[in-house]
Amino acid sequence: MRERGAVPVGSMDALPEAEARMIRYLRQWFSGPDAKAMMWNDLATRLGPDRAREGLRQFEALLHLALDHGRRPLMRHGLECACVGADEAVFAQFIETARAGEREDAGLLAMLLLRSDIALVAVTLAEEVGHLLSGPFIPTEAPAKASSAQDRYLH
Repeated sequence: MRERGAVPVGSMDALPEAEARMIRYLRQWFSGPDAKAMMWNDLATRLGPDRAREGLRQFEALLHLALDHGRRPLMRHGLECACVGADEAVFAQFIETARAGEREDAGLLAMLLLRSDIALVAVTLAEEVGHLLSGPFIPTEAPAKASSAQDRYLH
């Protein structure tokens, strides 16, 4: 029998980038040390080491809530799978909804994965995760200015 939360509900290429990224991170986190290293490298490259470290800490706290207070085991597809499972879709949508400040809707989504008594705590955490990890690339230092012939003249 197929687990309810693993049922395919979409495809990775049809998702907005922020949601697809959350699903990739979810899969990587559960897939062992090499996959976690890939996740860290992506975060550190995109966000810089300090923000990446804080984002990863918050992401792990959210996953521990799901593991410790989940309504049932959180189901995932494999790292390279093009499908999106029901739990993965809810997880990504939950984070994005919380990030957007839609706390009531995020709470309803949280209750699909977590016990109701922990849902509001998870919304606050998901909001932080969304702000830290779902944003665009933020360079940690200004790129070097390309030199041109015009730059070489003082007067």
